[in-house]
Amino acid sequence: MKDEKRSNKLKNTIDLKPIIEKINDPDVLFVSLADAAAVLGIAKSTAYASYRTTGRLVAGVPIRKTGRRRYLVATAHLRALSDPQVDDVA
Repeated sequence: MKDEKRSNKLKNTIDLKPIIEKINDPDVLFVSLADAAAVLGIAKSTAYASYRTTGRLVAGVPIRKTGRRRYLVATAHLRALSDPQVDDVA
């Protein structure tokens, strides 16, 4: 029984390496809200709730809504959160 719970838990984990590579790629300007939430370590539902209440993600990161159901986060803002050398992002 314990092995089943452990394997289910491992199935639900997200591999962050491709997402982080995408964020650090200078050619990529936006990532999905789900990807940004995964990198920040928050649930997608928390990220969407934050957008509904404030229009932003944690730490004031703006979210752009494109179309009816597509939410995007600028990679520059996510890089600024992880790099203390960055002073300001437009």
